[in-house]
Amino acid sequence: MKNNRAYTKSELRLATEIVIECLDGDTSYLKHQYQVIFKHQEAGFRRAILDLAIPQLHIAIRVMGAVHGMPFAMSTHDELQLNLLELSGWDVIDVWHTERPDLWIL
Repeated sequence: MKNNRAYTKSELRLATEIVIECLDGDTSYLKHQYQVIFKHQEAGFRRAILDLAIPQLHIAIRVMGAVHGMPFAMSTHDELQLNLLELSGWDVIDVWHTERPDLWIL
């Protein structure tokens, strides 16, 4: 299920890079705005909308812009989401705006 948020330029650039470099140009594996629903004993029902995902391989790619803060100061929400994804068997890749400024160049 997709939400109504438009893709950012950084997400589209990263998606293009992933498809070219890792998926041999096959876009069918890569999903934008992919929703994952969790049922956790303590946290209850939670959902995560991943910026990019390769569901068949359980790979979650989160595009972490300035709104997420610096890499060493993750918000509680981002940290909980990371923990739930990992507990559910997902490999999580965070792409920070500070590490890949080329993705945010207009």
